[in-house]
Amino acid sequence: MAELKQTRADAPPTVAKPRRGRPPLDPVTRRNRILEAASALFTSGGYQETTVEAVGKAAGVTKRTIYELIGDKTELFRAVCDHCHANISALQLDLPISGDSLRSNLLQLGRELVTHSLAEETIAVERTIVVEHARFPEFVRTLNDQGRTSLNRKIAIVFDELRELGMISGVDSFLAAEIFFDLVVGNLGFRKALGFDEPPPSQAETAERVDIFIEGYLRRHGLPKA
Repeated sequence: MAELKQTRADAPPTVAKPRRGRPPLDPVTRRNRILEAASALFTSGGYQETTVEAVGKAAGVTKRTIYELIGDKTELFRAVCDHCHANISALQLDLPISGDSLRSNLLQLGRELVTHSLAEETIAVERTIVVEHARFPEFVRTLNDQGRTSLNRKIAIVFDELRELGMISGVDSFLAAEIFFDLVVGNLGFRKALGFDEPPPSQAETAERVDIFIEGYLRRHGLPKA
């Protein structure tokens, strides 16, 4: 009988039972979830009222995970601003530029920019940045400069297309983009971020601003000679 007993060394290896439940999220997914939760909390409560613990609870992760993937509260705020600004800067002005009318193309561009500038996501990010400007002046200034430069480059591509169609000539596309945005959109988004009641301009108001741009800037610098 003794010979029939298996020793511990002869026993078959124990097979681990498979874990039940959802597989753990990868670091990129967890980081994005943290940023989304932090963005909502920073936007609604501001920097001072938001805690790392609250962000972790909203994101379903531990405080330690936030420190490992992003950093402390200051780094978290910077990461949120970068993340949100990157999403806003991803705006694509993929307009169906046609050769029919310069005015109609610019009207469509103007409407796209107004819609983007007054969108809730855009305003939420800008409001958070405005409120915390005193706390992070250099960071906010750099973020705004980068965001405006990125947007101007996208608008400039539209002006390049208009030049290729022979509708404009003799202007710097980037400068034209900057002037166009300032004239058609201006500080609408900034005022709304500060809490002013800023309804979207009517089509007639946008059209008037586009006409001023055409007659006041392009007529002097950028319309082809007859």
